[in-house]
Amino acid sequence: MILPRRRIEPSEIGRILIAIILVLILAAGLVAINFLLVAKIAKGGEFFTIWSGARAFLFEHASPYSTYVPDHVQAMVYERSAGPGENPFILDIPFSILLVFFPLSLIQNTSAALVIFQLLLEITVLWFAGTCIQLANWNPKIDLRITFFVLMVLNYFTIHSILEGSLSTLVIAGVAGLLLSLRIGRDELAGALVALLAFKWQIAAPILIFVVLRVIRFRMWRVAAGFAMLTFILSTISTFLYPGWTIAYLRALVNDWRADYGFSTFRSFTELFPIHGARVAWFVILLLTIMVIIEWVRAQDANDLQLAWTSCLTLAITPLLGFRLEIQELTLLLLPATLILAVVNQRWIRTGSWTAISLMITFLFISWFAFNDYFNNIRIISAHEMFLFFPILIIVGLYWVRWWAIRPPRTWLDHISKTIA
Repeated sequence: MILPRRRIEPSEIGRILIAIILVLILAAGLVAINFLLVAKIAKGGEFFTIWSGARAFLFEHASPYSTYVPDHVQAMVYERSAGPGENPFILDIPFSILLVFFPLSLIQNTSAALVIFQLLLEITVLWFAGTCIQLANWNPKIDLRITFFVLMVLNYFTIHSILEGSLSTLVIAGVAGLLLSLRIGRDELAGALVALLAFKWQIAAPILIFVVLRVIRFRMWRVAAGFAMLTFILSTISTFLYPGWTIAYLRALVNDWRADYGFSTFRSFTELFPIHGARVAWFVILLLTIMVIIEWVRAQDANDLQLAWTSCLTLAITPLLGFRLEIQELTLLLLPATLILAVVNQRWIRTGSWTAISLMITFLFISWFAFNDYFNNIRIISAHEMFLFFPILIIVGLYWVRWWAIRPPRTWLDHISKTIA
């Protein structure tokens, strides 16, 4: 039996038109702001590396992994060659993933290309914020929800990621989408996301290992099918277009890994303990690895909340595992931070909202104070030392709320308190 189509009422058409107009106004405003940022302060180095690599292949008939790309991007960003401690902008993503960015490389104007990519990142941030709320099983009131979205958009890590045109925002949003897909049973989509996220192994490898172990444990072969299908398609196209890309990519990856820039556990602990810093770093990495493996084992047969908590712990530990990261890649801490805020808000009935808002404002301020150059003269510890602070802060916060996060529903006393409130 074919059901008749429901007619759209005139009042609904009006609301739809108003929504479309508001979205267009918002998009136009963001584009205008992006053009101002590009003209004033945005560097876009990470985006220009991808954009230049794609254009080098399509229009210059050069390898995207040749020295042409870093030389070109350094001239654009620094107006000189990269110095010690500066990013050399070596393309370090597989050609199979670079294919995804070919449409943007068709835009010849550098400012326009960066502005469009920044708009994509801004939309992604808003979607990511909503997905974080879903993963945390959180239903905040309107004032708390608005404050949360402000935190997600205006914290230093997000702003820096947008200004740089960084892929980190897309990657962490992809991780959130992966976890949500597994929760709602969209296994093929989850597998496709694994295929797309694997290239950014510095921030995605630990959580992907956890997901793969869970896939094997529960024989979720549709996830493997989604991964295999997309990987096969991208690999076939990339091999057809550029047969020898694998060796060139691995060579570029090694060259980028040898470059001395960014933040890492080793560098941070060496600044704190010049003599024994490397040994302390190895001890911390070993301790955290053992700790997260124990939590993975505990979570194999766990419910959705414990799975979310363990996933958040995995993300929080990732910056401390010795991989070299940049500031914008600390956006991966925003999902664990959301879980902490959700538990605080839901657990403390009377003061939870104000406590969560206070935590968000504090996090927002500290993120700017820790890394923005404006505060260099009054900051008493270095940015490399502050790099350790944020993951440790989130890890402590996760263990602080662990009992309430993984043991729903609330106790009888909690329900009585909520009724009285």
